[in-house]
Amino acid sequence: MDWGILRTRGGSEDANLTCGTNKRNRNRCPVPTRVNRTVTIKETPVKPVHRAPHRTLAKACAAVGVLASGLGAVPGLGGASVATASPASPPSCATSTTVIWLYIPAGSAAAGSSYFDLRFTNLSKHTCSLTGYPGVSAVSLMGQQLGSAASSLGAPAATPVDLASGATASSTLRITDVANFPVASCPQADAAGLRVYPPNQKTSKIVPFPFSACAKVGEVFLQVEVPKL
Repeated sequence: MDWGILRTRGGSEDANLTCGTNKRNRNRCPVPTRVNRTVTIKETPVKPVHRAPHRTLAKACAAVGVLASGLGAVPGLGGASVATASPASPPSCATSTTVIWLYIPAGSAAAGSSYFDLRFTNLSKHTCSLTGYPGVSAVSLMGQQLGSAASSLGAPAATPVDLASGATASSTLRITDVANFPVASCPQADAAGLRVYPPNQKTSKIVPFPFSACAKVGEVFLQVEVPKL
């Protein structure tokens, strides 16, 4: 093998040796210097990919649609309908914002009884609702209940009565002449008015109205209907 002519690290011409097949010269040949080179690879930063929010939302909606369509094929779910929210019902008419008063129509007296209009006027700033019978009883001048509370008169209303602000509903009130009852079961007493609870309320108001009532519980001399417009 022909090693050629190599230059030593000193770089002088005198150091050049002819390296051939001669063993003597071969041992005197300088050993080639290995050059270590470090290769630096430049990394190119990868820019993050930002997906448009509306595209992501559109894909999510599409996935929900596919899921919903798939559920339609499941037994027992295929005919199911989506429930829709119904409008909120008006709140009950509160005692504090309801004026309760008694109207005496002409010719209200009948054989053994008298009929009056017990009225409820909404003075709140919103629509309210009257559902069911009001509570009515006779009271003394000191506010104590006299006799039995009023019983229901007529059939209950099928639907609530919605009162707009300033509107009035009326309940028919029947007062039986207590002279028709035996004194033993209905000793008479002077009532100063009526204690009235609007439907579904726990507080009451006193409506001034003097009349004859039973002094003890037993005979029913008051009857009241549900409010109507």
